[in-house]
Amino acid sequence: MANAKALGIFCLLVGIAIYSSYPTHAYQLLDLKAKVLRECWTHIHRQAFSMPERSSLCCKKVEKADVKDICNNLTDDDKVKIDMVKWVQVTRKCENPLPAGFNCAGQLMFPFIYI
Repeated sequence: MANAKALGIFCLLVGIAIYSSYPTHAYQLLDLKAKVLRECWTHIHRQAFSMPERSSLCCKKVEKADVKDICNNLTDDDKVKIDMVKWVQVTRKCENPLPAGFNCAGQLMFPFIYI
């Protein structure tokens, strides 16, 4: 009986730990997305015309980011402001490219189009 109680408490604690860590990850992802978009804004907005230097803060943020997660979490407002072709070019310039064929915010990424 004591073992069953201990197992029940253990399962409850594991469930609480899993449940409580999910929002933290979501907030961290949104924070990272905001930092990447802010640092790279001059290179990815619709009227942008330059690519970042490899040593730039933009590239440092992109290198550390999960660019696929950022794509999956772009809002409709983000999609209106960001030129997706430029976003793909920045991820490649910063050596953290999106995989070919990846669906980023509703657009398939093909290497021969965005080179």
